Amino acid sequence: MKTSLNYSRSSRLHAALFLAITLGLLAVQSVFAANGTPNYLDNNGATAGFGVLSGNFGLTNNPQKWTTSSAGTTAPTSFAASAQMTFGAAAGDSTASGTYTVTANNAATNSPPATLLTTVNGIVVNSTGANVLVNWIGNMRQGAASTWTVNSGSALITTGNANNGGFNHNNQSTTFTGGGIIAFQNALCANAQSAVQTENLITQNAYGILFSNGTGIPSQWRIDDCYMPAATNAIFAPANVTLDSFVITQLKQAAGTGIACTNMQNSDLILGAVPISISGTSTSNFIVGGNGVTTGTRVKTVVVDKLTGAIHAAAFLTP
Repeated sequence: MKTSLNYSRSSRLHAALFLAITLGLLAVQSVFAANGTPNYLDNNGATAGFGVLSGNFGLTNNPQKWTTSSAGTTAPTSFAASAQMTFGAAAGDSTASGTYTVTANNAATNSPPATLLTTVNGIVVNSTGANVLVNWIGNMRQGAASTWTVNSGSALITTGNANNGGFNHNNQSTTFTGGGIIAFQNALCANAQSAVQTENLITQNAYGILFSNGTGIPSQWRIDDCYMPAATNAIFAPANVTLDSFVITQLKQAAGTGIACTNMQNSDLILGAVPISISGTSTSNFIVGGNGVTTGTRVKTVVVDKLTGAIHAAAFLTP
């Protein structure tokens, strides 16, 4: 199943928490259309394997840590422009296991030393047990349509504000695959403009968008014309998360899953056939629901429930 997510240029999805895209493929694909030449993170020189991966790595210089050898037997050099960022030699191995950070930086005043390159075309986390944080700095961007793949048992976390609040997708299409997790701590698909962003799924996800990682208030998200084929909820936020200033329009979802959260405030939702349940407090929201609107306490909230034809306004506009 293919899921296409279209994000407008204005749709800068800033997250105070993780947005976890839990991808449904059970194994990493071996062919990645349009990705660059694989460059493998290697921390033990020309010795076979990639050594112990921990701490912080750059893309160039002081020291050089990237090899084109999947066996790790070629001396590492700098990361090559437009290459594929690769962790582990083959799908399901443990050669790149560990928790570590890659600072992808082409701004000369930042540290680690500047990469003096701009483009990264594709990311592949082959290994299991790899928790990779990539910090994008200085307008690092995508140069061609690419695939990001994370194997089961691993996670790729992106942070930093390289362009438009995150890695600059540069009006290029990106396909997200694998059985692991891709988590955005910055803008989701920044500057993708009209390029289609695709999840390739064999099995359905439990959630289309899952807010987790503790208490917080994610704010000013715009989600427009997205299809979420999730088995449980299209969007879910736990009790310790309050969704603030969301704009959601033309959301499409697997039948009956909908949006479920405890608290929402200052948001405008035009949901079509998508049901919503706000089990706690709905504050200063305007909700047009097409398949059922369920809330707990309503404060200054207007609900137009297209399922019943009822307009709930004055009765719920409480001080």
